[in-house]
Amino acid sequence: MAGRNMNHTGTDAEAINRSIGPFYTADSLAPAMGLTEAQLVQLVTDGVIVGVHSVEGDLVVPTRQFRDRLEPAPNLPALVRILRHGLGEWTIAQWVLAPAPSWEGLCAIDLIFRGWSYPVLLEAWRDVMRWSDNTAALEEPAGPVGWDWDAFDPTENAPGRTPHHPRIRPGDARGE
Repeated sequence: MAGRNMNHTGTDAEAINRSIGPFYTADSLAPAMGLTEAQLVQLVTDGVIVGVHSVEGDLVVPTRQFRDRLEPAPNLPALVRILRHGLGEWTIAQWVLAPAPSWEGLCAIDLIFRGWSYPVLLEAWRDVMRWSDNTAALEEPAGPVGWDWDAFDPTENAPGRTPHHPRIRPGDARGE
C-alpha cells in the first residue's frame, strides 16, 4: 500500500506534501486496517485518525500519523477535538503532522507517540484560543497530577513511559 501525493487548492501542494504527506487513499487504507471504508470514515469523523479531502472530494489519510503498525495514536481524539474549535481539516492536519521549530523539528504526533500528550494538548488549546472565535465551550486541558515542566524534553519519551503508554490517557483531559 503506497502513499500518494495530493494537490490542494489555494496552497503550495509540494510544501503540503513535504510537511504532512504522502497520503493513503481510503480504499487502500481501510482494508489494510481490517476496516470497511465506512468504518474508516467514522474513525476520521471521531478524530481517531486525521483525514482530509482532496480537491476531488476523496478522503485521504496522511501516512505520517502511523508508526510501525497502522495503529492510531493515543490521545489523538482529544487533540483533534480541541483543534476542531475553529480550524479546518487541512489546518488540523498541518498542526498535528508538520514539524514545529518549537518542538525541535518534531511534530505533535511524534510527541504524542513519545508520551508527551499534555504539552501537545495545552499548546493546541492555546493556539485555538488565539486563532478562533469558537472557543466558548473550550476548557484548558487538565495536566497530570504533579506535572513538571522542567522534565519536558520533546526529544525523549516521557519519564517511565513508552510511546504507547502516554502520560495522559483518553478521559484525562477536560471535555472528554
